[in-house]
Amino acid sequence: MLWLRELVRTTCALASLRTERFPLTNPQTRKLTNLPTRKPANPLTYFALLCIPLLISGCSSSYQGERLFWHAQRLAIPILKNPTDVTAGQLSKAVAAFQKVVKHTPDTIWAARAHAAIGSLYVTQREFDKAREAYFLVLENYHQHRALVLACRVSIAKTYEMEKDWEKAVKVYEEIPDQHPWTQMGLETPLYIAKTYAERKESDKATRAYERAIRRYLRLIPTAPSRQKELQVKGYLASAYLNVGEGQQAIDLFEELLADGKNISVNRPVILLMMGRIYEIKLHNREKANQAYATLIAEFPDHALAAVAKRQLEQNGYSSEQPASVTGLGPMVPQVPQPGASAAP
Repeated sequence: MLWLRELVRTTCALASLRTERFPLTNPQTRKLTNLPTRKPANPLTYFALLCIPLLISGCSSSYQGERLFWHAQRLAIPILKNPTDVTAGQLSKAVAAFQKVVKHTPDTIWAARAHAAIGSLYVTQREFDKAREAYFLVLENYHQHRALVLACRVSIAKTYEMEKDWEKAVKVYEEIPDQHPWTQMGLETPLYIAKTYAERKESDKATRAYERAIRRYLRLIPTAPSRQKELQVKGYLASAYLNVGEGQQAIDLFEELLADGKNISVNRPVILLMMGRIYEIKLHNREKANQAYATLIAEFPDHALAAVAKRQLEQNGYSSEQPASVTGLGPMVPQVPQPGASAAP
């Protein structure tokens, strides 16, 4: 259903875990690609937007549940829009309305959504213990609604982060790849944990987290349900390798991703730029770096990253107008996919 897809999308985006097919979400990537660092989203915005898809959902097998939920949403939306200007009476009325949904339509999707909505309302008021109680009810009683369970699990971890209790947040985050291994969140969370340790200047813990991520991805690859998923995991694996100083392993994986670019959509511009920067900074092979930059410019001359590649070539004393075929990288990677085989992020 549409609301489930939107809920997962919102959860991924606002949890600061990127959703590109082969994301490279770590400080090393930002440094290597010269891409701007995004300003972190307001944490309260995450929970407001988590709740909104619950409120605007469509069809239902239970008319009564839908009707009661519609009434509750009318009380909740003003709170979500202006969480800093809410009275105790407003909050209690909205919570009571969602509790009525649970009471009259127990064991339904509407009841599960109501618990999640209550949790998000409490978070907007920074009543984190009450929020977690509501989210845990979804985890305990509504296992069949996997997307909603995942969103609530992430929300629990986020509340601990908002309380600056990172170690408790990590314990919850570590459940996500175990319980939801092939979801976007399940694949990205190991890198998110490691990246956050790095941002907290806890280098040893960050390194161990990246090493755990590598082991996890290596275990997942043989069991991938599709070639697309296999390559997706290899993209994450390359990112983890890069962060423990294994530049050549990352390069090998990127070349495999590019080699499958004709049949499976990959983000070729990002991968080519990453290869160039790894060759240049990590492996000190300027010739290979220039080859990657020139290929990026030749294949995607109008892409934003082509300008970055041109600057790198100019800094290396290499003409960005020189044809990519001269660089020798052409035989290493396939031609850009034809229309219909998207290579967009």
